[in-house]
Amino acid sequence: MYGLVGLASILLSSIGYLYGHKLLSAQDLIGVFSNLWQVLVAFLIIATAGGIGEWLLRHSDVSGLIRFGLAAALGMIVMSVGILVLGATLGTNLIPLGIPILIVLTTVRKYILTWLKNLTELRTSIHGKYEKTLAAGAIIILCANLAVALAPPTEWDALVYHFAIPSAYLQNGRITYLANTMFWGMPELTEMIYLPAMRIAGVEAAAVIGVFVGAVVLLGLLGYVKSKFNNIAAWTAVAALLAGGSLGWSLSTGYVDWMGLLFGWSALAALNDWLERHDRRMLILAGIFCGGAIGTKYSAGVVLIGSILVLGLMQKHQAWKYIISSIFVLGLTATITSSPWWIKNFLATGNPFYPFFIPSGAMDQIRLNFYEKLPAWRNWQSVILLPWQATFLGIGGKEGYSADIGPLLVGLSPLAWINWKSRSEAQRTTILTAGIITAAGFVLWAMGSRISGLLIQTRLFFIFFPAWAVLAGAGIDAIWNLKFSNIRFGFLIGVLTILMFGLNVFSLGKSFVSRNPALYILRLEDEQTYLLRNLGSYTRAMETIQGLPSNSHVLMLWEARGYYCQPRCDSDEIIDRWFHDSTKYTTSLSILQTWHNQGFTYMLINNQGKDFVRENDPAGKMINWSLLDTTLANLTIEKEIDGGVYTLYRLP
Repeated sequence: MYGLVGLASILLSSIGYLYGHKLLSAQDLIGVFSNLWQVLVAFLIIATAGGIGEWLLRHSDVSGLIRFGLAAALGMIVMSVGILVLGATLGTNLIPLGIPILIVLTTVRKYILTWLKNLTELRTSIHGKYEKTLAAGAIIILCANLAVALAPPTEWDALVYHFAIPSAYLQNGRITYLANTMFWGMPELTEMIYLPAMRIAGVEAAAVIGVFVGAVVLLGLLGYVKSKFNNIAAWTAVAALLAGGSLGWSLSTGYVDWMGLLFGWSALAALNDWLERHDRRMLILAGIFCGGAIGTKYSAGVVLIGSILVLGLMQKHQAWKYIISSIFVLGLTATITSSPWWIKNFLATGNPFYPFFIPSGAMDQIRLNFYEKLPAWRNWQSVILLPWQATFLGIGGKEGYSADIGPLLVGLSPLAWINWKSRSEAQRTTILTAGIITAAGFVLWAMGSRISGLLIQTRLFFIFFPAWAVLAGAGIDAIWNLKFSNIRFGFLIGVLTILMFGLNVFSLGKSFVSRNPALYILRLEDEQTYLLRNLGSYTRAMETIQGLPSNSHVLMLWEARGYYCQPRCDSDEIIDRWFHDSTKYTTSLSILQTWHNQGFTYMLINNQGKDFVRENDPAGKMINWSLLDTTLANLTIEKEIDGGVYTLYRLP
C-alpha cells in the first residue's frame, strides 16, 4: 500500500511539474517520435536482411561477428532484387512494398534473433585501453553520423541521384526507365534498399540505413581480423578504415560507398574461408558478394578481378583444372548475381552497359563524347606512387582524388610482411589474400586513371579498402611486441595510431558542430532553415521552383542536384545539357523550340556553375558560349535569386 501511495505521489507531482513548466511541447514530441520511427524502420530493414541471410547461412559453420556481417550482406542482395521485381511489376506504393517486407520480416523473425546473437562476440573484443580508446572513437563517429542522417540530406551525389532516383520511382508509383538522368543506368542495389525506407518513413530513414550498414561493415571487419590475429589488430583495422575524413563522414551521406565496402569485405572473408577449408559453398558466396559489389557501382568490379587473381595465385598445389573450375564458379556466380542490373538496362535501352560505350536511351554520341573524353590523370610517374599520393594529396571535395583516406592505411599496411616466417599458415593466407586484392585494386585504379581522369577519384575504388585495412591490422600485429633496448615500438605506434585517429574524430566533430543537425532534430529550426544554413542559395532556388504554378516544368543548366525540386525540374546531372543541345541544334530558335516541345516552361541557370565551366572549359569541350549569350538575351528573366547566384528565365 505504501508503495502505491509513493508511486502516486511522484506521478502526480511529475504531471503537475510538466504542466507548469511545459518541458516538452507537442512539436518536441512529434520530432522525437518521428526520429525514433525513422531509426526503427531503418533497423527493421537491416534486421530483415540479416534474418534472410541468417536463414540462408543456417547450415554454415561461420560464427560470431563474421557471420553477422556475411548474413546482412547476403540478405541485402536478396532484398534488393526482390524490391526491384516488386517495384517494376506491382509498383512502389506502400502496399506493394510494405506488405511483402512485413511478411518476410514475420517469417524470418526467429532468424533475426539468431543473427543478433552473433553480436555477443563483442564481449570478448574489448579489453585493453588501446582497444577501448579506438572503440570509443568509432562509436562517436557512428553517433555523429546518425544525428546527421536524421536531418534533411545535403550531400551532392545524394541530391543528384542516390536519393533522387528512388524519389522519382515513388512519385511515378513504379520502377521504370528515367530518361532524364543517365545515372539511372548505374547499378541500383543500394537505392533499392533505400526505396522502402523512403516510402515508409522518409528520406532520413534511408540515410540512417547507411549508418547501420557502416556499423555492420566495421563489426564484420572487427570479427574477421580478430579471428586471424587479435583484438589489437582488429581495432586497428577498424580505426584505419575510419581514420580518413571522407569514409568517416560518408556514413550519413546516402552514398553507396559503405554498401560497397560491405560486399568488398564479405567477398574477402568468404574467399579466405574457401582457401582454408575448400567448402564450395564459401566459393559460391564469394562470387555472390563480388556480384553484389558490382551491384553498387561498376568500378567495384575490381574486387572480382582481385578475387580471380587470388584463386589463380594461391592454389599452386591444386591441379590446373581445379583452379580453372574455381575461377569459373566465382565468375559465373558474380555474373548471375549482378545480372538484374544488366537486364534492367537492356530491357529499357537495348544496352546492358547503359549509359556507357554505345549510344542508347538518352545517351547519344554527343553526350558520350562529353562524358567519356576527360584527359588521363597526370602521368604514369604519378600513378606509380598512387597509394601515397592518394593519401597525401587526397582532399574531400577537391579536384583529383577527391577523398581524404587518412594515414593509417598506407602507414601500417607495409608492416604486415614483417616476421613473415613466424606467421601461422592461416595468417599468411589472410595477408596474401588481402595483399593480392589490394595490389589488384591499385593497379586497376592506376590503369583506369590513364584512360579517364574521372577514374582517379578514390571513392570509386573504396571497394578494396577493407582488404587494405586487414593489412593495416596485420601490420600493427607484426610490430606490436618488437623492442630495441628500452624502446617499445608497439607502444609508440599505438600512440601514433590513437593520435591520428583522434585527430580525425576531432575534425569530424568540427564538421558536425558546423552543420549542427541537432537544431533540426530537436525542432529548434525547420527543414528550410536547416537547408538554407547548409546549402545556401541552392535552397532559395529550390523554394522558387516549388513556388511556381503546379503545371510548371523547369529545365536546369549547370545545376545537377534535382532532388528538392522533383518532379517539376529536370537537372543537368552531368553538366552537359547546353553542350549537347547547342551542338545538336546549332541555333537559338531551334534550341528553344526543342525545349518547348519537351514541355519546359522555365529555365534555371546556376550562374556560378556556368561561370566556373566557362573559365575552365573542362577537357576543351569547345562549348558554344556566344550562342548561349544570344539565347539568354531573347528570354524574359522571371527572377534573380540571391543576387544573381541563380537566374530563373521564362521560356516561350
